[in-house]
Amino acid sequence: PEFSGRRYVLAHRAVVFLEKARRNQEQIFDRLHLGLYADALIEAGEEDKALPLLKDALRARPRDDRLNHRMAEILRKRGDFETALSYALASQRHGHRKAPLTIANTMYGQALQLLNARDEAAADTKLREALGVLSDFQPEYGDDQEVADTIAAKIYRTLGELDAALQLVAKYPDTSNPYTIYEQCRLDLLQSEVATIASEQLRPDETKHKVLMRLQRFRAQHQLPKALQNLFDDLVTD
Repeated sequence: PEFSGRRYVLAHRAVVFLEKARRNQEQIFDRLHLGLYADALIEAGEEDKALPLLKDALRARPRDDRLNHRMAEILRKRGDFETALSYALASQRHGHRKAPLTIANTMYGQALQLLNARDEAAADTKLREALGVLSDFQPEYGDDQEVADTIAAKIYRTLGELDAALQLVAKYPDTSNPYTIYEQCRLDLLQSEVATIASEQLRPDETKHKVLMRLQRFRAQHQLPKALQNLFDDLVTD
């Protein structure tokens, strides 16, 4: 999986191997394997080093769906949503099966910017456009649907439609995907807040315990990513 520690270890090994090969015959290597080298750098978390190589590779192969998708993901994570979306759409045009996930995630980032600018109507339109993109997504591998559902869940959460969001992530009670776990935790806490305000039966302490137990189960097998660690710290110091 994307968040697997072993995957990062293997990516670092690949980078070492590819860098050695590049030193031996840089001109031939760059013509044949520059995209692969950029891929390995991204997997190893060295996106700053990968970005200029990715640009070079795209100049040589602008219709490469994988390279366009990689560029879109880097730019999305950097908050350059407009440019990221253009690359994501290009990757979709050229056949990348996971492009809709990146498109929807990028639109979500754009919607958050609109919300920060207090343009709620435009943000709502953008979020629903993203949901439309996800509705047409065709999963290719086993965990692809969970990724799509988790993105949809955070969109519904942002729209304030908690029931729809909860229904999506409830399908994955034993997940090890940290993004899904984060949404499950956020939604449990939000549901508890809403119920408390409405004087319903859910008790905040019980929900807090439930969320902490979920995080502790994940922490027993994996290092907590930053978002989950921050959530855990907030709960234990509350």
